Amino acid sequence: GFLSIYWTKLGSKRPVPKLLYVRSYPKWDWILGTGIYIDDIAEEMARERERIIQDLRLAWPRIEHEETGELFIFDANGNVVVPPRKAPPGFADTPNLLTGRKVLTDMAQAAQGDGRITYEVRDAEGRAVEKQALVRLFTPFNWYVANSNERTRMEAQAMNLIRNQVVIGATILVLAMALIAWVVGRVCAKGYADRTRAE
Repeated sequence: GFLSIYWTKLGSKRPVPKLLYVRSYPKWDWILGTGIYIDDIAEEMARERERIIQDLRLAWPRIEHEETGELFIFDANGNVVVPPRKAPPGFADTPNLLTGRKVLTDMAQAAQGDGRITYEVRDAEGRAVEKQALVRLFTPFNWYVANSNERTRMEAQAMNLIRNQVVIGATILVLAMALIAWVVGRVCAKGYADRTRAE
């Protein structure tokens, strides 16, 4: 029942693509149909895309903070859709010092695999900073969503987590040993008391 045609809109002079859906109604020898212009769909999608971008730009500062690192979205053409909160001027053209290509190009390539990438950029003071990122492709809009953080910060967070686990483990071990010593002491004292009473 689907039919693709070119049709001239009211008030227009050139035909544009239109999608029809038609069904026959044999009882009355009718053909019923409906249709929609493809450019109307494209315009509605563009409006929806802009609304989503505006919503993301408003929500992003609330999501992004020091622990999560930089969150941003870019498209397949290397345009930054939603920049990170502290994006420097020319962020889209930032070079990866390890490869010589743009960081966003390398990130898009990484998204074709497991999405993990290590790269190096210059900070505001001109120092080389090693970063790691996780990049995923959002196929409906052909957008790449990236979460990037300095490697030293990630390592510090990992070390902090390990340190906390060691402290908790050591505390549990000390408490368990104290409990065992107390139970063994009670059992030995009771056994000694029973033996002396029996003698």
